[in-house]
Amino acid sequence: MKRFFVLLLAAMLLTGCVSAAADVDDWALYESEMGYTMLYPDFLLEVRCVPSAETGLDAELFVPLEEDGAASMRCRQADDPDDSDWEDRGYRPMEMDEPDFEMYVPMEMRTALYLSPDGEEMVEEIRLESPVSMEAFPAGFEYVFDIRFPAEDQEDWRGIFECMLETLEFQPQPAEAGSFRLDFFSGGAAGMRFTPVVVDEDAEPLVLTPRANVTGFVLEKLDWDDDTFSVAGAEPLYAANILTPADHLEIFCWFSDVLPDLRVRCLNESGEAECWYLFQSGMDGSLLLLSEEEALPDPDAWD
Repeated sequence: MKRFFVLLLAAMLLTGCVSAAADVDDWALYESEMGYTMLYPDFLLEVRCVPSAETGLDAELFVPLEEDGAASMRCRQADDPDDSDWEDRGYRPMEMDEPDFEMYVPMEMRTALYLSPDGEEMVEEIRLESPVSMEAFPAGFEYVFDIRFPAEDQEDWRGIFECMLETLEFQPQPAEAGSFRLDFFSGGAAGMRFTPVVVDEDAEPLVLTPRANVTGFVLEKLDWDDDTFSVAGAEPLYAANILTPADHLEIFCWFSDVLPDLRVRCLNESGEAECWYLFQSGMDGSLLLLSEEEALPDPDAWD
């Protein structure tokens, strides 16, 4: 609520004509080619897409309609976690408190704050690490949001851009872990063959694909002991001596709310044992491949 009133104050100061009844619900929806959506006040800002041919990278810029160069927010994708060039441009790192805005995305977030050489501009850099690959970017690439604002303006433009980031959403994401990728079924490319595994007949299918050859593969349906929060039994649903990246399991299943119902076990190319539990995030519907430590709850937490 506090940030909402900051937004209204900033908007009225910046435009002089924004109604006090303006609400985030009235903002426009921006659908990015980078796979996210975000609300933004189109009565204050416009979006410009900058192709890599011009700057060396694809970027999306949110800039004031009456641009004076004092503020903007840039979004781009980066596959190098150390590619920030603000210090190379003479910007000085500043101490930064924990962000007072929340982003509801299934990604690790890093933040940094920089002051320009002349002391007149600041940049707040927000980096979100993707757990999965996307097109030309490997898993671990980052979405980078750079918020530029006047150094004497700690609330107005900065507050508006941070409000926008609170509305950031990604489409439910696939999962990658170890030797596997778990994805939503999208039909597949021509010639791809799928092996159906039906757990729930009326469920939408998912596709499990090894990213490298695995041996001794088994997909199991689990039965949990509610008292000890441990696996009481495992029913094999599909097994194979070897599974390759050309093999695609089309799994029809619903996910439970608390504990994973399915897991896979195998040996990877190095002969190491892998065990992953198939699950889905209750936050945004993204798919998950959980390790045993992540999947098995701590009984003490339920006391």
